[in-house]
Amino acid sequence: MNIGIIVLCAIVAIILLIATIHAVLRMKKRKEREKLLRNFNKFVSKHHLLLSKKQTLNKSMIGIDRNAFKLIFMDGNKFPPEKLVVDLKEISDCRILKIRNKSTGYISKIFLKCSFRNNDKPDVLLPFYNEKTDKLFRMMRLSKKALYWQKAIELFREPDIRFIPATYKKGSL
Repeated sequence: MNIGIIVLCAIVAIILLIATIHAVLRMKKRKEREKLLRNFNKFVSKHHLLLSKKQTLNKSMIGIDRNAFKLIFMDGNKFPPEKLVVDLKEISDCRILKIRNKSTGYISKIFLKCSFRNNDKPDVLLPFYNEKTDKLFRMMRLSKKALYWQKAIELFREPDIRFIPATYKKGSL
């Protein structure tokens, strides 16, 4: 009987320890995300922008001000965080760039590559996925987010030119 009670107490203690560690890690992650959001909002207000869309990408954030045609990106994986403000009117092209690991052939990094009309300006690479810092199961979700932001940038990069392809049915004209 005494051994059964000791084993039961040990199991309960281990379960409580695991639950406590899990709660502490969740609280730490939430505080990091809140700090990232606070820093991002300070950066946005410093540039007098009003974001119509913003999104968290693990330890990074991206946002767009449709009225001012500005893209905001903050890479929280670096210290101090890298912060960018990109004028969408200056962008000539925006594409998803997937870099593969040479030894395995698997995707190791996903970037959003923005090229400028002025060739003197270097291209901007916005990191969305990195196999060293992100978990593999998040790659597909982050890839979809990169595609979403590529479309958003393409939509708002040329405010005077709007080309919306339409499909016509026979006899609709």
